[in-house]
Amino acid sequence: MIENIPNPGLLCNSGIEQLNFSWQIVIDTLKLLKSAQDQGELYDWQIDEFWRSSRRNLLSAYAQVFQGVELIIKGKIAEVSPYILIDNLVEKTKGCANPEKNPKGKKVSIDFSEFKTIQESELLNVYMGVSDCVLEQSFIERYEKMRKMRNKIMHLEIQGFETPDKLKELANEIIENILCMFNTLMPNKKWMDCRATSISGSPSEMLYMLDSNVSPHFDLCEEFKILIDTLPPKLVKEFFGFNKKNRLYCCPKCLVKSDAGACDFVDLKFAYLTSKEPGETKLTCPLCGNTVEVFRMSCSDRECKGSVCYDGYCLTCLEGYFKL
Repeated sequence: MIENIPNPGLLCNSGIEQLNFSWQIVIDTLKLLKSAQDQGELYDWQIDEFWRSSRRNLLSAYAQVFQGVELIIKGKIAEVSPYILIDNLVEKTKGCANPEKNPKGKKVSIDFSEFKTIQESELLNVYMGVSDCVLEQSFIERYEKMRKMRNKIMHLEIQGFETPDKLKELANEIIENILCMFNTLMPNKKWMDCRATSISGSPSEMLYMLDSNVSPHFDLCEEFKILIDTLPPKLVKEFFGFNKKNRLYCCPKCLVKSDAGACDFVDLKFAYLTSKEPGETKLTCPLCGNTVEVFRMSCSDRECKGSVCYDGYCLTCLEGYFKL
């Protein structure tokens, strides 16, 4: 009898946790650089050294992404049957029914962890073979690239990521890999919802509960702003469904949930009008998913050109907003 059979849901959740760990490494790297730049102008050589010193963290994050993807795929296979994951079932169960090796015919217990599971190079073949999923060729190629890269990172001294430009590309690639893999493998979930759960369950949540000035949702908003500033417009549209070149506004729902003042939130603009029709009054937020009705009127601040207001305050400069 096989004991401690893995739970498909727990496998998928463990995979998502791995993706969150990798994501956090990249976001923390980008936040740290932005914070330093906001405090004062940095020399080019300082920025270059910053990226070089981030090399090992970014390579580790890249490898961890593949680890998370592997766990999610195993979870998906286990939904059909966890026994499909076993690669050496016949070998490990030899002798269970052999009178010479088990003369009394006793019940044999084998822990699932003692079995060898199918190799990551065969996971996609098995997944597509036992489920009704259809994976695009671009996904398969990305998976293979990640697998080979992970092996190089873990077993060899990888070359080619010594320059700041290459390391910036690596950071973007990690973000893109996570979004691509997650959206394909977990189509009924939203990545930013998983990020919200991860942040809310982090030590920073306890710090907020102990009278910190920053809420977990404010952290999420800052993270999302960095994300849309970092990713190319094409990828922002692909993953979040909007053109970041459009005029963006503060989301009133995120503003309240963030428990932030106007001066802290005013730069966190990622909500947009649902159409370019003159007088459009529906504003939607790709982060929280809410769509609200706004008023089209000029901001009371003459220096602000905003004309989208909500509950008496401007969503461009937050003139008129007072934190309760």
